[in-house]
Amino acid sequence: MTKSFFRGMVLAAFFVLSACDDPATNQTYVHPAGTWDFLIEATKAGPLLLKVQGEAFDMDRAAFEAEVSDMIAGALQKRRFSVTTDPSKAPQPSLYVVMTFNGAKSLNGQAQCKGETQGGTPRGSDARLDVTASFCGKDARYATVTGWIEKLKSRDDEKYSKLIGQISRDLFVEQKQDK
Repeated sequence: MTKSFFRGMVLAAFFVLSACDDPATNQTYVHPAGTWDFLIEATKAGPLLLKVQGEAFDMDRAAFEAEVSDMIAGALQKRRFSVTTDPSKAPQPSLYVVMTFNGAKSLNGQAQCKGETQGGTPRGSDARLDVTASFCGKDARYATVTGWIEKLKSRDDEKYSKLIGQISRDLFVEQKQDK
């Protein structure tokens, strides 16, 4: 009886966990001072620079970059700012975000900030989308966040905007105070 109960619980847990296909993110690095002050500095006189690598969907490149820029800009309620992919429009082009779609498994934030990475191509409907984003200052890394979605159907899937929003919120954080 105990053995079959245990098997049933394991099976139930498996089904519950396999049903969770919401976006997942992981802060792999955050500067000890946080990143919020760097964001304020980068956006106090204009838009934040975004460098997009790779593609998530088979669509016009400019439209894709504009869509991602809008999602990042709208993700934070605490501070309103705009995002540009044009370095000449960013007042602080040395402070920027690199967002890589479907990059190599070995991709890391330090390499992103040094300009040593590239993204991949769309994987098609019902495929996994991988995103790595780093907030950089010149060649220094202030934060890196990875995220993914299993079985993304299209860019209209709300999981896509949730993922980009959560990555943005994880990138721009205040310093954690000792309590």
